[in-house]
Amino acid sequence: MNYDEARDALEGMFAYDTGSICSGIHNPSLKAQAKHYLNALSPLDQRTFLAKIITELWLSDQALESGYGPEDAYEFLRWLEDNEMLIPKEGQ
Repeated sequence: MNYDEARDALEGMFAYDTGSICSGIHNPSLKAQAKHYLNALSPLDQRTFLAKIITELWLSDQALESGYGPEDAYEFLRWLEDNEMLIPKEGQ
């Protein structure tokens, strides 16, 4: 799985799990692959990867103009945490 594949998978699964069943992705196998991909990254690499996704999808100028924003990024991070896809910061 590369960056684009992981980003698209996470975006689609997040959309499905938060109610966009028509445009989202429901694929438990893909969710397991994405979880493995994220958990295999070092804490720094995972933070860098997620910061890039969050910026692209919810905090870029284009995303903000489309009505997305920090609250969407927050919900995405909560979804990741609920699905055990986040590495806790050191010391936690």
